[in-house]
Amino acid sequence: MFNVVDSWYAAQISTDALAGLSLSFPLYFVFIALSMGFGSGATALIGNKLGAGDRQAAAHMCRQVLLFGLLLSVFVGFFGVGFSERVFLWLGASGEFLQAASDYMNTLYLFAPMILMGPLVNAGLAAQGKTHYLRNVLVIAFFANLILDPWFIYGGFGVPAMGVSGLAYATLVVNGFGLCYLLVQLSKTGLLGHINWQRWKPDHGAITELLKQGVPSVFAMASTGAFFFIANKFISAFGTEAVAAYGIGLRLEQLVLVSSMAVNHAVLSLVANNMGAGDFARVRASRRVGLAITAGILVIGAAVLLIAGAPMMNLFSADEKVVAIGVGYLAIEAFTLPAYALIHANGSVLQGLKRPIAVMWASLARAVIFPLMLLPLLLHWAGYGITAIWWMIFGLAWAVGAALMWHTERVLNEEEKSAQAIDTKA
Repeated sequence: MFNVVDSWYAAQISTDALAGLSLSFPLYFVFIALSMGFGSGATALIGNKLGAGDRQAAAHMCRQVLLFGLLLSVFVGFFGVGFSERVFLWLGASGEFLQAASDYMNTLYLFAPMILMGPLVNAGLAAQGKTHYLRNVLVIAFFANLILDPWFIYGGFGVPAMGVSGLAYATLVVNGFGLCYLLVQLSKTGLLGHINWQRWKPDHGAITELLKQGVPSVFAMASTGAFFFIANKFISAFGTEAVAAYGIGLRLEQLVLVSSMAVNHAVLSLVANNMGAGDFARVRASRRVGLAITAGILVIGAAVLLIAGAPMMNLFSADEKVVAIGVGYLAIEAFTLPAYALIHANGSVLQGLKRPIAVMWASLARAVIFPLMLLPLLLHWAGYGITAIWWMIFGLAWAVGAALMWHTERVLNEEEKSAQAIDTKA
C-alpha cells in the first residue's frame, strides 16, 4: 500500500510523473533485492544457529550482518547516484519523464542506509519468531506516508514544495524512524550483546558465510528487478501510457503478492530453526502449511484483480488508454498469481535449508534468460502486441513453479537421508 499511495500522488502531478515513478521501480527494486535477499540469507543463518542452540554464534552473525549492511549501503548509494540517469536514458526516458525518475531515485540513493538496513535488522528478529515489530513499523509507516506525501510534494508549514522528490523524502523519513525502532527492539532481545566495539570488527568467515547464503537470494530477487528493466524496455515501444499502466498494474499485483511473501518469510524462519534442530517432520509441515495458506491468499487476490481491475485502475488514472492496457495486464496476471505460491513457498524452504542456488537459477531463467530470448521473437519477429508480454509471464511462472516444487521435494529427501545416515553411524 505504501507504493500504491506513492503512485496515486504521482498521478496527481502528471502522467509523466507517474511514468517516471513507474520507470524508477526497477531501480528501487534493486534496494528491495539487496535488503531482502541478504535479509533472507541472514534469517536462515541466524535461525539455523538458534535452532542448534548456539545463541552466541547467532549473536555474532547478527552483528556481522548489520556491519555488512552498512558498508553495502554506502557502496550502493555512491554508484546509484552516478549511474541512475544513464539507466533511465537507456530505457528511453526524456524531458519531464526523465527528470521525475531521476529526482526520485537520486534522493533515495543519497540516504541508502534508510532503505537497505531495515530488512537486515529485522532478520535478527524474524529468526527468533518476533515478526510483530516489522508489522508495527509497516502499519505506522503507511499512515505516516499518507500525511507526508502531499505535504512534501506541495509544501507548507515551513516545508518547501518538492514535487516528485517529496515522495522520496517521505519514504526516507518513515523508513528512518522504522529503522530506529527495529534496532531498539533487536537490542532488547539480547542478540546484539553488550556494547563492545571489539565484537563489531569484520569477521571474514561470517561475512563469507553470509555472502554464500545471501548472494543467490539477492540474484533471485534482483532478477525480478532485471525483468522490470527488460519488460519496460519493450513496453516503452508502446508509449508512455503503456509504461504507466504496467507500473500501476505491478503495484496492484504487489498488494496480493506481499501477503504471500510474508507467509513464506515465516516459512523460511521455521524451516531454518527446525533444520538446525534436525526436526524434518516440522520442516515438511512448514512447507505444506505455507503452500496451502499462500495458495489461498493468491487465489482470492486473483479473483479481486479479475473482478475489480477496471475500478482499481481508474483510481490511479483517468487516461482511457492507460486504464485499458492495465486492465488487460491484470486479467492475465490473475491467472498467473497462483503459480507464485509454488515459487515462493518452495523457494523459502530451500533458503531455510541453506540450499538457495536452485532458487537463483530458477529466478534467472524466469525473469532474465527466457524473456531476453522470447520477447524479441514475440514482438519483433512474430509481430504480436503487448498482450504477448503478459502471456509470456504467465507461461514462465507456471513452468518455474512446477520445477521448484519437484526440486524441493528431491532436496528434502536428500537432506533426510543424509541426516539418517549420520544418526546410524553415531
